Amino acid sequence: MLETAPEGGFSIAGEVESGTDLVNRMPELEADVVLMDINMPEMDGLQATRHLRQHYPHIKILILSMLDGERFVADALEAGASGYLLKTVNRKELSRAVQVTAGGETYICTDIALKMLGKTPHTRFNEVYSEEKEKNNLSKRELEVLGLISKGYTTTQMAEMLFTSKRTIESHRQHLLEKTDSKNTAVLITYAATHHLIE
Repeated sequence: MLETAPEGGFSIAGEVESGTDLVNRMPELEADVVLMDINMPEMDGLQATRHLRQHYPHIKILILSMLDGERFVADALEAGASGYLLKTVNRKELSRAVQVTAGGETYICTDIALKMLGKTPHTRFNEVYSEEKEKNNLSKRELEVLGLISKGYTTTQMAEMLFTSKRTIESHRQHLLEKTDSKNTAVLITYAATHHLIE
């Protein structure tokens, strides 16, 4: 578990041995981001993620796992995780992922994003999303915003890059969620990656 600092760094707020240990110790720990493995004794990472989302909705959860299958990524995001990393990521990407998720955005590590982009339409993700969603047309500006969201930019940064207001960016974000029938940004990015809407 990590506690972020205003200057961009972070410190370790605590370590646990299992999902059950995490749940029991959460009331005494001050953490902004939790690094969670999927395979844990007593209570697995997905169960623990669901518990934290229900009882500590302000805490962001980053899955850190050796499992790179689409099914695991989708399950983690659906459980409420804010991001998914492979244990092979370097320190720089791990640090960026922590900062991005702590800021309320979603982060999927580079290796997984590239893998999803290279898949054919016949993947598990397409089973999650109906064919009706594929008929939804996105505007050029919405695609630009979607691309920036997938790269971890904040609303303020996107507004500056596209020379518009934060309110307009939030409006585009809401339209993207509605047109793709995505319940949150994590699901939106997954949809965009599997439908080849982002590079």
